[in-house]
Amino acid sequence: MKIQNNISFCAKPIPQNHLSTMIYTVNSADKIDIITHKEPDSDAGGSSIALALAFKQLNKKVRIVIEDDLPSMCQRLIKKINNINPKEKNDLELSKTVFITDLNLEERLPYSVRSAIKENSLDIIGLDHHEILPETIKGIYVDEESQSASELAYQFIKDGLKVELTEPIVESCYHGMVSDLRKSGLVKLNKTDEGIYYIVKTPEFPEDSLKTLEEIESKISSKRQNEILCEFDIMANLTKEQQEFRKNLYKKIQFNEKNKLAYVIIPPEDKEWKKLGQDNSVTSMILGDFRMGILNGTYNKDFVTQEQQKKLENINIIAVFYRGSKLGNPQKEDYKGSYTSRGDEVLDIIKKLNTKNISAGGHPNRAGSHLPVKNWESLVNTVIE
Repeated sequence: MKIQNNISFCAKPIPQNHLSTMIYTVNSADKIDIITHKEPDSDAGGSSIALALAFKQLNKKVRIVIEDDLPSMCQRLIKKINNINPKEKNDLELSKTVFITDLNLEERLPYSVRSAIKENSLDIIGLDHHEILPETIKGIYVDEESQSASELAYQFIKDGLKVELTEPIVESCYHGMVSDLRKSGLVKLNKTDEGIYYIVKTPEFPEDSLKTLEEIESKISSKRQNEILCEFDIMANLTKEQQEFRKNLYKKIQFNEKNKLAYVIIPPEDKEWKKLGQDNSVTSMILGDFRMGILNGTYNKDFVTQEQQKKLENINIIAVFYRGSKLGNPQKEDYKGSYTSRGDEVLDIIKKLNTKNISAGGHPNRAGSHLPVKNWESLVNTVIE
């Protein structure tokens, strides 16, 4: 595999010598395939779309390999790019040059490209902000201090490729960056009485990421920012069934013996979950909002008992277990766990799961795991024991 060494950097802007390697690989390519993790979120989609649009300005033939549907807010932008959705293909023939963004774990690679990635014949580069990366995939540049892959993509496009920062590129980066910042609890979505959306940055917001976000915001009109942020307010547009599901999550809250972990189990055959389409952009947002609301204390207190409220005040971690995205073959579906913590407690869960050979990874305060659905109980028991 013609690749570069795996390099970590925390400096901003990206050091020029690191940029040079990536720029050379991009400039030498005629075709570039962009790959992100399966079941992509807005950060994966936003960074992929922004990079694809930038490469197209350099007259490269670009594809984004997407094995699952992108969040709805990315669908409008993806139309500008040649993307492929190889759900039924086991081995997709990739271009010689591959750019990987927002991966974290090898197990999160789309099934259709895993064989090709391991064949040792590709030029692989990429960007990531996760501190855990697969040892078998080199060439991915890592900045653990960055808050999103979209933030890194913006830096690379601006400082490295030096192409025009068009509206679609900037909007894609903004989508992705705000999405992950909300998941981390570093920004909160608010709305004025007049219906204008805006984000509030918390005191913990890292200075370097703040500069990048403010620079991106300066390139987007207030009207367009409001339209983009409105797309994140999925909670305001839930159907009756989705609202009922959200309310029922609170009825399912349980606690481990030490009362430091709160968790919700959605069994694989849960009818309500299946009716909502299982894991998708809307249900994912509902679960994310639920976890952050529990930790921030912003949840609806009418949904829980006073005893639960007292216990929730003392927890460090909230976990939700659920069946993954619908596939053509239910036997190939995953069972997943999503974890959010006040501090770095999620790291202990990741380590515990990895010792049991259960795929897990993410950030110190926010991560996920998955395994075949038939083994779902082992995932739950490992986390809550």
